[in-house]
Amino acid sequence: EKFVSEDFEILLKDIQLEWILIHFVVKNGLSLSIFVDYLKSIKVNTQKIKGSWRSDEIALEKQADLPHFKLLSIDGTIYCEGTAHTIEELTQILLATNAQLKVIEANQVKSLQISIAIGESYFINMAKIRALKILWHNLMTAYELDAPLHLEAHLSIHSLTEDQHQNMIQMSTQALAAVIAGVNRLFLTPDKDSNTAFTKRIARNVQHLLQLESHLDHVIDPAAGSYYIENLTNDIVERVWGKFTALAS
Repeated sequence: EKFVSEDFEILLKDIQLEWILIHFVVKNGLSLSIFVDYLKSIKVNTQKIKGSWRSDEIALEKQADLPHFKLLSIDGTIYCEGTAHTIEELTQILLATNAQLKVIEANQVKSLQISIAIGESYFINMAKIRALKILWHNLMTAYELDAPLHLEAHLSIHSLTEDQHQNMIQMSTQALAAVIAGVNRLFLTPDKDSNTAFTKRIARNVQHLLQLESHLDHVIDPAAGSYYIENLTNDIVERVWGKFTALAS
Protein backbone atom coordinates (compact mmCIF):
# COMPACT_ATOMS: atom_id res chain seq x y z
CA GLU A 1 0.00 0.00 0.00
CA LYS A 2 1.31 3.43 -0.97
CA PHE A 3 2.42 5.74 1.82
CA VAL A 4 0.46 9.03 1.77
CA SER A 5 0.70 12.34 3.59
CA GLU A 6 -1.94 11.36 6.17
CA ASP A 7 0.19 8.41 7.28
CA PHE A 8 2.68 10.84 8.78
CA GLU A 9 -0.01 11.86 11.27
CA ILE A 10 0.18 8.36 12.74
CA LEU A 11 3.94 7.98 12.42
CA LEU A 12 4.79 11.33 14.01
CA LYS A 13 1.95 11.55 16.52
CA ASP A 14 2.89 13.56 19.66
CA ILE A 15 6.41 14.27 18.37
CA GLN A 16 7.50 17.89 18.70
CA LEU A 17 9.05 18.25 15.26
CA GLU A 18 10.70 21.60 15.90
CA TRP A 19 12.56 20.18 18.90
CA ILE A 20 13.33 16.56 18.00
CA LEU A 21 15.58 15.53 15.12
CA ILE A 22 13.86 13.08 12.78
CA HIS A 23 15.57 10.68 10.39
CA PHE A 24 14.12 8.54 7.63
CA VAL A 25 15.64 5.62 5.75
CA VAL A 26 13.44 5.16 2.68
CA LYS A 27 13.57 2.00 0.57
CA ASN A 28 10.22 1.97 -1.20
CA GLY A 29 10.52 5.09 -3.32
CA LEU A 30 8.60 7.34 -0.92
CA SER A 31 8.89 10.90 -2.17
CA LEU A 32 10.19 13.64 0.09
CA SER A 33 7.48 15.89 -1.37
CA ILE A 34 4.85 13.94 0.57
CA PHE A 35 6.65 14.68 3.83
CA VAL A 36 7.01 18.37 2.95
CA ASP A 37 3.30 18.54 2.09
CA TYR A 38 2.46 17.02 5.45
CA LEU A 39 4.61 19.57 7.31
CA LYS A 40 2.92 22.41 5.48
CA SER A 41 -0.53 20.97 6.15
CA ILE A 42 0.05 21.07 9.93
CA LYS A 43 1.57 24.56 9.62
CA VAL A 44 5.01 23.64 11.00
CA ASN A 45 7.88 26.01 10.25
CA THR A 46 9.93 23.81 7.90
CA GLN A 47 12.91 26.13 8.35
CA LYS A 48 13.26 24.78 11.90
CA ILE A 49 12.94 21.07 11.12
CA LYS A 50 16.19 19.14 11.45
CA GLY A 51 17.05 15.57 10.45
CA SER A 52 17.88 13.50 7.41
CA TRP A 53 16.25 11.69 4.51
CA ARG A 54 18.17 8.70 3.19
CA SER A 55 16.80 7.48 -0.12
CA ASP A 56 17.95 6.26 -3.53
CA GLU A 57 16.01 9.19 -4.95
CA ILE A 58 17.98 12.40 -4.49
CA ALA A 59 15.64 15.26 -3.64
CA LEU A 60 17.91 18.29 -3.50
CA GLU A 61 15.20 20.44 -5.07
CA LYS A 62 13.51 20.35 -1.66
CA GLN A 63 16.52 21.83 0.13
CA ALA A 64 14.87 25.27 0.26
CA ASP A 65 11.90 23.75 2.12
CA LEU A 66 14.14 21.81 4.52
CA PRO A 67 17.42 23.72 4.79
CA HIS A 68 18.51 21.82 7.91
CA PHE A 69 17.81 18.36 6.48
CA LYS A 70 20.62 16.14 5.21
CA LEU A 71 19.45 14.90 1.82
CA LEU A 72 22.67 13.28 0.58
CA SER A 73 24.29 10.32 2.34
CA ILE A 74 27.51 8.36 2.03
CA ASP A 75 26.98 4.96 3.66
CA GLY A 76 30.44 4.10 4.94
CA THR A 77 29.14 1.25 7.10
CA ILE A 78 29.22 -1.09 4.09
CA TYR A 79 33.02 -0.85 3.98
CA CYS A 80 33.63 -1.91 7.59
CA GLU A 81 35.17 -5.35 8.00
CA GLY A 82 37.04 -4.98 11.28
CA THR A 83 40.11 -3.13 12.54
CA ALA A 84 42.45 -4.78 10.02
CA HIS A 85 40.61 -3.03 7.19
CA THR A 86 40.38 0.47 8.67
CA ILE A 87 42.64 2.02 6.02
CA GLU A 88 40.66 0.48 3.18
CA GLU A 89 37.38 1.43 4.88
CA LEU A 90 38.27 5.12 5.11
CA THR A 91 39.78 5.12 1.62
CA GLN A 92 36.52 3.85 0.14
CA ILE A 93 34.51 6.41 2.12
CA LEU A 94 36.77 9.16 0.83
CA LEU A 95 36.48 7.93 -2.76
CA ALA A 96 32.68 7.83 -2.49
CA THR A 97 32.62 11.32 -0.99
CA ASN A 98 34.93 12.62 -3.72
CA ALA A 99 32.65 11.15 -6.40
CA GLN A 100 29.66 12.89 -4.81
CA LEU A 101 31.47 16.23 -4.61
CA LYS A 102 32.17 16.09 -8.33
CA VAL A 103 28.49 16.02 -9.27
CA ILE A 104 26.85 18.39 -6.78
CA GLU A 105 26.90 22.15 -6.50
CA ALA A 106 29.04 23.91 -3.90
CA ASN A 107 25.98 25.08 -1.97
CA GLN A 108 24.70 21.50 -1.77
CA VAL A 109 27.67 20.17 0.21
CA LYS A 110 25.91 21.20 3.43
CA SER A 111 23.30 18.52 2.63
CA LEU A 112 25.89 15.75 2.75
CA GLN A 113 26.31 13.37 5.67
CA ILE A 114 28.56 10.36 6.16
CA SER A 115 27.73 7.20 8.09
CA ILE A 116 30.52 5.19 9.68
CA ALA A 117 30.57 1.90 11.57
CA ILE A 118 32.09 1.57 15.03
CA GLY A 119 33.65 -1.80 15.77
CA GLU A 120 35.15 -3.61 18.73
CA SER A 121 38.48 -1.76 19.05
CA TYR A 122 38.07 1.19 21.40
CA PHE A 123 41.11 3.20 20.31
CA ILE A 124 40.77 2.35 16.61
CA ASN A 125 37.18 3.60 16.68
CA MET A 126 38.29 6.86 18.21
CA ALA A 127 41.25 7.39 15.87
CA LYS A 128 39.22 6.37 12.81
CA ILE A 129 36.53 8.97 13.44
CA ARG A 130 39.07 11.69 14.27
CA ALA A 131 41.03 10.79 11.13
CA LEU A 132 37.92 11.04 8.95
CA LYS A 133 37.39 14.59 10.19
CA ILE A 134 40.90 15.54 9.08
CA LEU A 135 40.46 13.78 5.74
CA TRP A 136 37.18 15.65 5.19
CA HIS A 137 39.01 18.92 5.86
CA ASN A 138 41.64 17.92 3.30
CA LEU A 139 38.92 17.30 0.72
CA MET A 140 37.22 20.60 1.47
CA THR A 141 40.55 22.39 1.08
CA ALA A 142 41.18 20.66 -2.25
CA TYR A 143 37.75 21.74 -3.53
CA GLU A 144 38.08 25.21 -1.97
CA LEU A 145 34.93 24.63 0.05
CA ASP A 146 34.08 25.42 3.65
CA ALA A 147 31.54 22.96 4.99
CA PRO A 148 31.57 21.07 8.30
CA LEU A 149 31.46 17.29 8.35
CA HIS A 150 28.19 15.81 9.58
CA LEU A 151 29.01 12.33 10.82
CA GLU A 152 26.71 9.62 12.14
CA ALA A 153 27.99 6.43 13.79
CA HIS A 154 26.36 2.99 13.74
CA LEU A 155 27.27 -0.17 15.59
CA SER A 156 29.12 -2.57 13.30
CA ILE A 157 27.21 -5.80 12.77
CA HIS A 158 30.55 -7.62 12.97
CA SER A 159 30.99 -6.54 16.59
CA LEU A 160 27.82 -8.17 17.96
CA THR A 161 27.95 -11.57 19.64
CA GLU A 162 25.37 -14.14 20.76
CA ASP A 163 25.65 -12.92 24.36
CA GLN A 164 23.25 -10.03 24.92
CA HIS A 165 25.03 -8.96 28.13
CA GLN A 166 28.36 -8.75 26.36
CA ASN A 167 26.69 -6.80 23.58
CA MET A 168 25.36 -4.25 26.05
CA ILE A 169 28.78 -3.75 27.65
CA GLN A 170 30.47 -3.57 24.28
CA MET A 171 27.87 -1.15 22.98
CA SER A 172 28.68 1.19 25.87
CA THR A 173 32.42 1.29 25.08
CA GLN A 174 31.73 1.70 21.36
CA ALA A 175 29.37 4.57 22.08
CA LEU A 176 31.91 6.14 24.42
CA ALA A 177 34.62 6.03 21.73
CA ALA A 178 32.29 7.57 19.13
CA VAL A 179 31.21 10.40 21.44
CA ILE A 180 34.76 11.18 22.54
CA ALA A 181 35.82 11.30 18.89
CA GLY A 182 33.01 13.77 18.19
CA VAL A 183 30.29 12.23 16.03
CA ASN A 184 27.19 14.33 15.39
CA ARG A 185 24.72 11.49 15.73
CA LEU A 186 24.87 8.04 17.27
CA PHE A 187 22.68 5.04 16.41
CA LEU A 188 22.65 2.22 18.96
CA THR A 189 20.50 -0.79 18.24
CA PRO A 190 20.12 -4.06 20.17
CA ASP A 191 21.15 -7.29 18.49
CA LYS A 192 18.27 -8.59 16.41
CA ASP A 193 18.54 -11.95 18.21
CA SER A 194 18.07 -10.30 21.64
CA ASN A 195 15.65 -7.58 20.61
CA THR A 196 13.64 -7.35 23.83
CA ALA A 197 12.02 -4.45 25.64
CA PHE A 198 14.99 -4.37 28.04
CA THR A 199 17.72 -4.36 25.38
CA LYS A 200 15.81 -1.69 23.46
CA ARG A 201 15.67 0.45 26.59
CA ILE A 202 19.41 0.06 27.14
CA ALA A 203 20.14 0.95 23.50
CA ARG A 204 18.00 4.09 23.79
CA ASN A 205 19.58 5.29 27.02
CA VAL A 206 23.33 4.60 26.74
CA GLN A 207 23.93 7.93 25.04
CA HIS A 208 21.76 9.71 27.62
CA LEU A 209 23.96 8.29 30.39
CA LEU A 210 27.09 9.48 28.59
CA GLN A 211 25.59 12.93 28.27
CA LEU A 212 23.80 13.42 31.58
CA GLU A 213 26.09 11.48 33.93
CA SER A 214 29.50 11.63 32.22
CA HIS A 215 28.88 15.12 30.73
CA LEU A 216 30.83 14.26 27.59
CA ASP A 217 28.93 16.94 25.67
CA HIS A 218 30.73 19.61 27.69
CA VAL A 219 34.11 18.96 26.04
CA ILE A 220 34.77 19.46 22.33
CA ASP A 221 37.64 16.98 21.90
CA PRO A 222 38.40 14.96 25.06
CA ALA A 223 41.04 12.88 23.25
CA ALA A 224 43.11 15.91 22.17
CA GLY A 225 46.67 15.78 23.43
CA SER A 226 46.74 12.02 24.01
CA TYR A 227 50.09 10.90 22.56
CA TYR A 228 48.83 7.46 21.55
CA ILE A 229 45.54 8.57 20.02
CA GLU A 230 47.05 11.58 18.24
CA ASN A 231 49.78 9.43 16.69
CA LEU A 232 47.34 6.69 15.74
CA THR A 233 45.05 9.31 14.16
CA ASN A 234 47.89 10.92 12.19
CA ASP A 235 49.15 7.54 10.99
CA ILE A 236 45.70 6.61 9.67
CA VAL A 237 45.35 10.01 7.96
CA GLU A 238 48.70 9.72 6.19
CA ARG A 239 48.09 6.18 4.96
CA VAL A 240 44.50 6.83 3.82
CA TRP A 241 45.29 10.14 2.12
CA GLY A 242 48.22 8.58 0.29
CA LYS A 243 46.12 5.68 -0.92
CA PHE A 244 43.21 7.93 -1.84
CA THR A 245 45.30 10.36 -3.90
CA ALA A 246 46.88 7.45 -5.77
CA LEU A 247 43.47 5.97 -6.65
CA ALA A 248 41.70 9.26 -7.33
CA SER A 249 44.35 10.65 -9.69
